[in-house]
Amino acid sequence: DGASSSGKSSSSLADYGVYLEKAYKIKSPTRNNSGKKPPCTIHSGSFSDALVTARSQARLLLVLIPSRKPSKPTATADAAALQAFLSNDVSNMANRKARKTQKTNTGSFLLWSALPGSPEATLALKRIKGVTTKLPSGANPKRPILAV
Repeated sequence: DGASSSGKSSSSLADYGVYLEKAYKIKSPTRNNSGKKPPCTIHSGSFSDALVTARSQARLLLVLIPSRKPSKPTATADAAALQAFLSNDVSNMANRKARKTQKTNTGSFLLWSALPGSPEATLALKRIKGVTTKLPSGANPKRPILAV
């Protein structure tokens, strides 16, 4: 049916941070509290939907794309980026209201992530452009991408 194959909006409703934590074997005190809701949901699914949601809520979109798939050994750079992305500090910053007069109950940032090499990650990299077009000499082309 067209509704199930057209988009991944249902996957963006769940906290993708839980998947990232388990798949990459990252320990996050934010998401390890059983019975407690994580302070900030990390979205996945359609990058275009994430952009629309962020714009409609007047939030900045914070994107993380690890450099390696979870089946491969986690690189030090991936581990550091994922630990930071899943940290309490990032959750608190994302949940902080941009303006004190803001009437909605949304934070300043919307967090989004995708698996490297996935169609959504490729689309996100094309939209972000300048991040990966030129690498400094000696730079490792396989590094996680973290962009606002």
